[in-house]
Amino acid sequence: NKSCLQRHLYANGPSLTLLSKATQSSGTVEALSEEFPDARFITIVRHPYQSVASHVSLFVPVWQAHSPEITKDSPVSRAYAGLAVEWYKHLFQFGLKADAAHYHCIDYRELVRHPRETIEHVYAHFGWNVSPALHAKLEQATEQQREFQSRHEYTLEEFGLSKEWIQAELGEILDAYRLER
Repeated sequence: NKSCLQRHLYANGPSLTLLSKATQSSGTVEALSEEFPDARFITIVRHPYQSVASHVSLFVPVWQAHSPEITKDSPVSRAYAGLAVEWYKHLFQFGLKADAAHYHCIDYRELVRHPRETIEHVYAHFGWNVSPALHAKLEQATEQQREFQSRHEYTLEEFGLSKEWIQAELGEILDAYRLER
């Protein structure tokens, strides 16, 4: 993991910041924090009713390509949803013990409603400057967000999951983030 990230930095320039947006890296945040003590971590908390279903949906086409017998509502889907729930728990625990100077949590609802302000708040939290060019891009993204309608709509039920299961697994976290049950 460390050497892979170091190669990215070497190839792209040591003055740049590497941004990794990978849910699958959730289980490695402690190791990344130890190996790269100056790393910053930003989590985006989306309601697990949507995020777990969305996460599982990403792998359905892959399963259909190599193992068509794996259906959406299968033990494989439920097992992968269980992994997504564990990542959710793991990131929550990481956030509780992380150094605030190196960690920031974004509420997905705020990111959708106020993209520019949310990103500017992240920059302020870490002491980063928002350049005029970035500010303009954020303004443009905010305008685009107002017109955006996702074509992806997934439900827990189509993957053999339920809100009750999410509540049983993540109830305390739902409450901590003030997400409806």
